[in-house]
This record gives sequence, C-alpha cells and structure tokens, in this order.
Amino acid sequence: PIWNAHYPLLPNEERPLLGLQACCRTNVIFCPTNLSCYWALDRSAIADFAKANRKTQLLDRIEYCSRVGVNVVTYATGRKVNEKNATPKLQEESAATLSDRVLVFPKLVHGGGSDDAPNAWRNVLREVQTAGLRIKLEKQMIVPNLESLADYPFVFLHGRERFRFSEEQRLALKTYLELGGFIFADSICTSPQFTASFRSEMKSILGEPLQVIDPASDIYSERFGYKIDAVTLRTKDPRSPGGFRESVRRPELEGWQQNGRWVVVFSPNDLSCALENTAVSQCDGYIKSDALKIGTNVILYSLLSDVGK
Repeated sequence: PIWNAHYPLLPNEERPLLGLQACCRTNVIFCPTNLSCYWALDRSAIADFAKANRKTQLLDRIEYCSRVGVNVVTYATGRKVNEKNATPKLQEESAATLSDRVLVFPKLVHGGGSDDAPNAWRNVLREVQTAGLRIKLEKQMIVPNLESLADYPFVFLHGRERFRFSEEQRLALKTYLELGGFIFADSICTSPQFTASFRSEMKSILGEPLQVIDPASDIYSERFGYKIDAVTLRTKDPRSPGGFRESVRRPELEGWQQNGRWVVVFSPNDLSCALENTAVSQCDGYIKSDALKIGTNVILYSLLSDVGK
C-alpha cells in the first residue's frame, strides 16, 4: 500500500524502501539512499532553474522523492492527524454490570501466527463491555488441550500462516465443542494460507466442512448488538485511491452448528487487522466499524443465544 497510498508509484532501484513488519503493517521504513536533500530542492526557484537548463533528470528525481515522502506519511497516518496538544482518551470501565462474574476471552495457541494481531480482540471486547458485562481485558493465550480449554466457554483463534493441530489437540477441541464451548476465528489480512488450514482442521475435528451462515441468521440481528445486513469490504487495487477499492455486500461468515446453535464462527475476511490500534488497516478485509459490529454480535451471540427471546 505504500506505493499507492496517495500517488501511484513504482519501486525504484536507486531508492529502494526497506521495512520492518509489526503486526499488520510496516512500522519502520528506511531508504538507504538520499531522499531528504531532494525534498529540500522541491521549490519553485529550483524548478525554474532546472527547466531553464533542461535538467529533466533532476526534476524527475525531485518529484519522485517528494512523492515517496507523501506516500509514507499518508500510509502512516491514514490521512488522519491529531490536533496539536491533543491528549489520548482514556478507556473507562463500565460501572453498571449485569453480574459479578468476570468474563475471560483467551486466544488459542497454534503455529500459524496465533498472536500476530495482539490488540484486535481487546478493542472489540471494550465495545462488548458497554452491554454491561464485566470483562477481563488482559491478553491470555492458552494451548488447545482439555485442561486449558475447560476453564473458558469461549476462545478466539486467528492467524495468517498455515498450521496443523496434533491428533490429541483435535480430540480436545472436538470434546470442548461437544461440551458447549465456542470458537470464534478470523483470517488475519484475509490470508488464504490460514483460511485453508482452518477449514481443513475444522473438517478433521468436526467430520464435515464448515457451512456458510445465512445472512438472515440471528447472529446478524440487533438482538445481539447490531443489525448487520450490509458491510464494506476493502480489496487491494493499485488503480484505486489509497491502493484499495471498497465494495458493499452482505457479511460473509462460516460456521458449525450444534443443536441448532452456532458454536464455531469463522470469518475468512480479515477482522483482526481492522480492529488493531491503527488509523487504517493495510489488509484486505472489513473496514473497522463493520469488523467491530461483527465481533460484538458474535461474542454476544455466544453468551446469549441460548437465552429465550
């Protein structure tokens, strides 16, 4: 996305960009050759001089280097800049709660990047708190065995690489679901590798493939938070502003039911990167507001779907 954040640019061998990835975006960007001196030359007097002396190569370099700088700043800020002296808004705990029980929502450990978006679900859990639930926001990772799973009625699972569970872990997860457990998963950055692995593992565990959740399902109803009948999906497209095109469509979730209740819910489109603490997700997937709605509804559905209307 850096190459299309504002101006459509092609990588230049003279001025390569190197980076370090953190979670779902590049948080360190380094150019090993000169950019800033050309930024200093980006003035009308220099441009007039270069044109008068037919120094087109100099003009091209000034323009290219300046556009690289604009693209990096646009990528980093998502076109949103804080006001001067603005102070961060502190998250407040909900005072009114439905009960004294504190809910814990851990993440499941696996070999496909099980903590590649560490802040994602903490952010959606803050939204769920507004329903009057006491929720422990500290990150908790658990391994997929019966001893660990037995303490939690709900687990998150996400990643972006291929992975496999052992036979012992598959049996533990099958037993967990049969005893009333709930798994909510999504594919970070809409990763095809993770999506294929998750579907394969669930088929091995459940004995059948995941089903598409009907758009008319209660899981999308305001009974569990929000009425979700249309969402915005972002897809990489170098021809579009910012390098992404947006399309409005019905939400797409897959799952597995037990006794008429969904106990596995999976989004092959990214939720996690959209929910991270970044201005704009740099991945294919749902926009942040829709990811928040989907996450909220699935969590409240898992807790309340067996409560009579």
